[in-house]
Amino acid sequence: MKKISSTVKPTLTDKNKMDRLKFCLYKVNLANNGDLLFDDLYDYVHIDEKWFYLTKVKRSYYLMLNEEKPERNCKSKPFITKIMFMAAVARPRYDAHRKLYFDGKIGIWLFVYQEPAQKNSKNRAKEQ
Repeated sequence: MKKISSTVKPTLTDKNKMDRLKFCLYKVNLANNGDLLFDDLYDYVHIDEKWFYLTKVKRSYYLMLNEEKPERNCKSKPFITKIMFMAAVARPRYDAHRKLYFDGKIGIWLFVYQEPAQKNSKNRAKEQ
């Protein structure tokens, strides 16, 4: 017997492949001496959103001998609350004029909002 790992790979259509090729070719520039150079991508910002669970169902802890095990509760294990973040990054670079290094991290922002309760529940009264 041997241990293997199998990963899921995306199935690309011919149109997907052509779109990717066009995107890559769009990033190639012709230099003054006739050489082909890739765009340095200094003017691109990559933005993505990510869901995070507030907690995991099973979690390991390292405790001292006199510490108590933490109590963790939730209403339903299959429906743990999720929150969404948006992150933005760019290519790291050095600014020689200001003599500063930019690490590429722009920010990460939480996507939540508070709104009044629309109906009465056992947890809170409806807000007017």
